[in-house]
Amino acid sequence: MIPVLCIGETKEEFDANLCESVCAIQLAKDLAGVSAADVKTMIIAYEPVWAIGSGQAATSDQAQQVCAALRAAL
Repeated sequence: MIPVLCIGETKEEFDANLCESVCAIQLAKDLAGVSAADVKTMIIAYEPVWAIGSGQAATSDQAQQVCAALRAAL
């Protein structure tokens, strides 16, 4: 099995322009104690909480911006 780590912000956090910082904090907390070798074998997915079941989705630009921030954090 390949672990998939999903991270994303709430609508309130998105509206407050906290998306990148919230996702970076989630990433850091979720990967605490995980070896670099194990991180290389997992998938990290950006899935905003506000998009789940709402019929809305992050734009490609928004997703790319968050993913770039997460890559920088890694």
